[in-house]
Amino acid sequence: MTFATAYRVVECQNMVGLFVCVFARDDIYRSVREVDVSHVKTGMGGLHGNKGGIGIRFVFEDTSFCFVNAHLAAGESARNNMARIEHCATIVRSLSFKRPMPEYQSLSAGGLAEQQPSGQSNGRQAVSPTADLANLALDAYVDGGDGQKFLDHAACFFSGDLNFRLGLSRQQVERYLDINDLDTLLQFDQLLPMITLGAQPKSLSSQPSSSNLRSESSTPVVAPNRISNVASHYEDSVSTLHNQARSSQSSSAYSSADEEDDEGLTSIGSAGFALRAFREMPILFHPTYKYDPGTDTYDTSEKRRVPAWCDRVLFRGGSGQLQARHHPNNIDPQQQAWLSSERFSDYDLQGQVSPLMYQRLETRQSDHRPIVAAFRVKAKTVDREARRIASIDVRQRADTKTLADMTYFAKLLWLSRYTVSMGRAGELLAAAGGDLPGAIQSLAPQ
Repeated sequence: MTFATAYRVVECQNMVGLFVCVFARDDIYRSVREVDVSHVKTGMGGLHGNKGGIGIRFVFEDTSFCFVNAHLAAGESARNNMARIEHCATIVRSLSFKRPMPEYQSLSAGGLAEQQPSGQSNGRQAVSPTADLANLALDAYVDGGDGQKFLDHAACFFSGDLNFRLGLSRQQVERYLDINDLDTLLQFDQLLPMITLGAQPKSLSSQPSSSNLRSESSTPVVAPNRISNVASHYEDSVSTLHNQARSSQSSSAYSSADEEDDEGLTSIGSAGFALRAFREMPILFHPTYKYDPGTDTYDTSEKRRVPAWCDRVLFRGGSGQLQARHHPNNIDPQQQAWLSSERFSDYDLQGQVSPLMYQRLETRQSDHRPIVAAFRVKAKTVDREARRIASIDVRQRADTKTLADMTYFAKLLWLSRYTVSMGRAGELLAAAGGDLPGAIQSLAPQ
């Protein structure tokens, strides 16, 4: 098939500057159902859609998906960071989808008909609508949800211009970029401590030593051709940079009060941040904001905004082992080597959502650099007939066991009338192989 006919549009939605479009391959399109959309406005106190989020949810086979594109509050201050945290909470809380209907609905007393987009059948055998409704939430959704809320879905993705910033000055960020030390820069990212289990927020007074930096950054995390002459001045630059960072703490991007507020926000977020259950693939690229459009130069306007990773893709649904390890052609050799190292051990878990790739693209039309992420998601298909049979079997076994337990307990009660204790009654019954007349016979004088 050609590209033009290989995919079909599932849903497209926009809200001011936000746009979300979901496509499905033509051969699986018929297995997509329960499509719905929700909009949340957070701009100007919830009155305008210049900030906010759009969510699109659907069910593929028997696995639910929800994609959210968000644009959060801008700005570099701690107050702005609080607004971003509040926006996340508002979006997660306020996204609301229609309650899923049973897949098969009774249209008349004479038969059943399938409820499918465009009137197309998915090839499943019709079953009772009551039974289908009873099992729908169990089949497709998680944590006891029924699909009406964002976090009810098995595979959740939250992406967009999230606007989280770095807690450093412009000069400090540029110096770290000059020596290609993204690892240390990411320690000052506002978002990561709130979504990484056990992570602690960093302040300027707790910067790692230059010796630690040399050890952690001995292998560059960005392609070497992006930075010139790193090796020749790396060691001296690290030492100089940390001295400047400590001495210029009062003139950094935050005031001392802002630093306290920011640490407070982060500690609150680590326990109560709305996206705390989400994960992010390792960031191996330079900050995506803010560029002079049409150039590779960070903001040279009067504001000289601090470069930051504003554009992010977060996911929830299990952090499975990276499939890219088994498909080295999917990513560049340096990223492959990094993902195969011990530093990526947190992702060596079995899960439903497996991250494949996380990169930025070098297009210069905007003041942002776009990013792209790829995932592999395990989708399930429930064999309803097999489950029905298994459910009957489980109930029958439970009923049989319950009856046997009740019978045994009744025997114990009867025997206990003629023995000193329930324990002694149990011994007699066990010696008789559970036979009550045999146990009674053992009580007779010999």
